[in-house]
Amino acid sequence: MPLERMFSDGQARALAKAAGNGKIAEMEGLVSQGVDVDSRGVQDVTPLFWALRMGDIVGFSKLLELGANPNLTFSGSSIMHWSSRIKDTRFLKKALTHGGNPNLKTGEFMNSPLFETIQPGAADNHSAMNILLDAGADIDAKTNTLTFGSQSSGGKTAVMMAADVTLFDIVIKLLNRGARYDLKDVSGWGLKERIAALEGKLPSGSQREKGREQVLQLISEGQ
Repeated sequence: MPLERMFSDGQARALAKAAGNGKIAEMEGLVSQGVDVDSRGVQDVTPLFWALRMGDIVGFSKLLELGANPNLTFSGSSIMHWSSRIKDTRFLKKALTHGGNPNLKTGEFMNSPLFETIQPGAADNHSAMNILLDAGADIDAKTNTLTFGSQSSGGKTAVMMAADVTLFDIVIKLLNRGARYDLKDVSGWGLKERIAALEGKLPSGSQREKGREQVLQLISEGQ
């Protein structure tokens, strides 16, 4: 979505544009004139999101220094969630430095930022994950429980979610950082059940099968 559509208010658009181009003096001038640093646009996005989208760490950092809130919700998400899923971890670090909540949940369908780092093909799973955990993210936080009719789902921890998509390198990292393997989701399945269910289903000798075996070893050593 172009900037003109994202911010219909001229002053908010000017601030977002300046932030997206790293124009510090212009940003300071606009805020000193009374422009809200957390001005809202379409779906409640803020100038901070535009700076992130444009990849401008200078403008992004300045907005935070001027008081922008990285925990505000927009379109069911937040800056904390967006910055946790991109490769350039400078944005996540800056957000955390300025009050970003590593355990932020923004609604029924959005879990904590840690889960944003556990996706096949995510830009930089390990780096963002380490940053969040070092900042106090709950390694055993569970996904929200969702109920549809008589069926419920959720209650997964990060280590369970990583196992579901066979990202065993992440499972191993989380276990080594102290993640519990004995927790269960709402269906009664935990990490051990997930690993057992994959027996014989991964290519023999593959990296994924070797990873599964390493997870089994870690669980065995922890018992």
